[in-house]
Amino acid sequence: LDISQLDRLETLTEDKLKLNEVESASFTLDENNAEDFYFWIDRFLFKEEKQKATLKIVEESFGYQSNVFIECLRKMSVHFHDIKKYGEVQVSFEQWKKFLSIVYGSFDASENNFIIHTYLSVFSKMLAYTVVSNDNYIGEDEMQGIIDGSIFHKYNIHNFIDNDFFYWLKNERSFKALKKIFRLIAQEISTYDFQDVEEDILKGVYQELIDLDTRHALGEYYTPDWLCERIVKEFNFKPTDKILDPACGSGSFLRAAIHRLKRLHPKISVEQLSENIFGIDIHPLSVQIAKTTLLLALGKEIVKSKKPVHLNIILANTLFAPEGAKNLFGFSHLEIAAIFLAHCSSYFLKAHGKLAFVLPRSFFSADHHDSTRSGKATGFRITNIWDLLNVSPLFRIPSGVFLVTKENEKNSLPASGLEEIDKLVKKIII
Repeated sequence: LDISQLDRLETLTEDKLKLNEVESASFTLDENNAEDFYFWIDRFLFKEEKQKATLKIVEESFGYQSNVFIECLRKMSVHFHDIKKYGEVQVSFEQWKKFLSIVYGSFDASENNFIIHTYLSVFSKMLAYTVVSNDNYIGEDEMQGIIDGSIFHKYNIHNFIDNDFFYWLKNERSFKALKKIFRLIAQEISTYDFQDVEEDILKGVYQELIDLDTRHALGEYYTPDWLCERIVKEFNFKPTDKILDPACGSGSFLRAAIHRLKRLHPKISVEQLSENIFGIDIHPLSVQIAKTTLLLALGKEIVKSKKPVHLNIILANTLFAPEGAKNLFGFSHLEIAAIFLAHCSSYFLKAHGKLAFVLPRSFFSADHHDSTRSGKATGFRITNIWDLLNVSPLFRIPSGVFLVTKENEKNSLPASGLEEIDKLVKKIII
């Protein structure tokens, strides 16, 4: 069903309904893909075999054009319209609206976006519970515990759900009215195997359902899993190293770092991993999604932890401004990138700590990045640069990767710009 017709669904006749073909609705069978065909036909007709979860499958099953999302949005919208007059719901909506308006300066704080964010929050909670519990059937009490977050304490996770903007769902009126769609989400999740996933499977749904225009206006882009894996491969992490992504989004880099640590140190414990992996993001739903990604990466061993696991994903503005200072988000995108590099290297890195950032390729030549490029900037030393100019598909703007080390001495790079820097550039061959 085309989502544009949701508000008129009750009055439309069949001949007026607009349907969209989902990407996975057709399959060409040949001698090489018989096993894939089996899972495809089973998914549409029977759903008896659990299929390994992938980014593409999760996006198709829970994203913007999925039956689950459309039905949830329809039911949530009707219910929200009926109960938005109640104080608790009004407060929840106004808190969400105020917070995101402060964060972004300009934000479409519509009821529709609030409901979409509510759906994404419920989906992430349901998925997280499935990962840690391996429970194929969720009873009503368990469902209530998932929505309010209390059930995660039972599984050794004490901060999976902090106070969020969607607490209105757990009151008796809303829970009773919406438990059928909670069940719909849970039922769809139960058809997939989420153990030992090899990619950030939540990235697609996350990108689709968080307001993209707003995030792109802030210069927020999403790094593909292969690049995350390639970057963390440059680091020979020790089990005690503290690893931070200061703009973690859905948690792609955190997932890659955990997998790198597991490869380097096969006996590393869940406790060590959770104590040394940190993420920061300015969007509350990013924090929730990143925590779910973290649980997926830590795996089922988390329930065997000898002490409660704390997920170190923090809701905050990494580029925090001192009280009374000008909001740092008033700068242009490229200046924010430079500020991010300087701020994170000086504030978060210990002496000789290492940092890798994906940055606009304008750092190679633009005048306002001369201090970074030429070595005049103090506090860090560039150790390597990757040129991603000819790597496609990637980002909307040409990009590169800067690897730096925290040092007090000035950089050794020449001040003559791109021609000399090209000698340092490391081309990535995919």
